[in-house]
Amino acid sequence: METLNLEEMTSIWRLRLHLLPQSTNSAIISSASGINIDELIHCRIDDWYFNLIDNGPTAWLPVVDISAKIMAKVNDDHSVTVTLPDNCRRVVSVKMIGWKRNASIITDLDSPEAIIQSSDYVKGGAYQPVALLQGKSMMLYSAVGENPRIENLLCVLEPQPGTYILDRAALATIPTEI
Repeated sequence: METLNLEEMTSIWRLRLHLLPQSTNSAIISSASGINIDELIHCRIDDWYFNLIDNGPTAWLPVVDISAKIMAKVNDDHSVTVTLPDNCRRVVSVKMIGWKRNASIITDLDSPEAIIQSSDYVKGGAYQPVALLQGKSMMLYSAVGENPRIENLLCVLEPQPGTYILDRAALATIPTEI
């Protein structure tokens, strides 16, 4: 993973958009068009980067395990409620101790997979765990054992403003036209 700041990203984008000034020895070029190209590029950079975080290949992103930093509450129906941190942009995977695999992450709460979690007979468990994700809240189905704990919770966190953490391969997806 590589960490780039806004100035470095702007230079990369200017190069890929063919917006670098030509090398001149004595000429001075100025423009009074009223368009601030760098501001336009900054907006495009953020749009591109947050789309990459939300939808891009996880191999290109800084995935971290936040299981030690979150609190999980076991409910009466053996589901587990997890509140994600504000800077969590994307849940990549979650697994509780006792589960045989990572949970299927479901974001559509109206889907059949989400709706059946209310049934004690067919809701997720150790062999087919399910995580319902809505905003910063996640419901895990279902807890196993006396003292259920989260084994791992892999997420992509939003970096500080003006900071871009990614694998260099992701730079190939920068558009070449504005």
